[in-house]
Amino acid sequence: MGGIPVRLNTVLAAKNVLAADIVAASMLGYRIDEVEHLLLAAQAHLLGPADLEEIKIISPKKLKELQSDRVNSKEFPFYLPGLKVIEKGTCSSCKGALLAAMRRLYKEGSSSGCTILMGQRLRDRECEFASNFKYGTAKSKKPLVSIGQCCSWVVNNYPSEQIKGCPVKAEAIYRYLRTIEK
Repeated sequence: MGGIPVRLNTVLAAKNVLAADIVAASMLGYRIDEVEHLLLAAQAHLLGPADLEEIKIISPKKLKELQSDRVNSKEFPFYLPGLKVIEKGTCSSCKGALLAAMRRLYKEGSSSGCTILMGQRLRDRECEFASNFKYGTAKSKKPLVSIGQCCSWVVNNYPSEQIKGCPVKAEAIYRYLRTIEK
């Protein structure tokens, strides 16, 4: 899922693995329906509780104090003027590399005018950069840049560039984005 690590100094223990995962997801600010494997396991009714309300939490006061202040899990956690990020299912390595490159550009006072495409499930968000899903055209007026092996299909179907790697290196992303000034 990626993101910025936060020390919680917390131990979760459960007789049921699904219950522990549901509580952990809740602490990170996710509902069960936002984490596909938890939703599937809960729907199977074989592994345990189907939602957080069915789980007995020994210290609920502390759990409320630990919950994340995330506003929207679909938005990328860092903003750089001129740069748009469309991602879904991006691994933490690629997401971390992009964040490092973006922070470096921000510290230098520069930006990049492009649309970054990344993630194993990017096809789920294809309508956000593709014009009516017709291959060969794109609705983004900014250059499209796909990141990583997971998005190599983009370069074959849309006018775009690709930063290769699995995972992609932060330095490679930084160097490429420096060439596309806002």
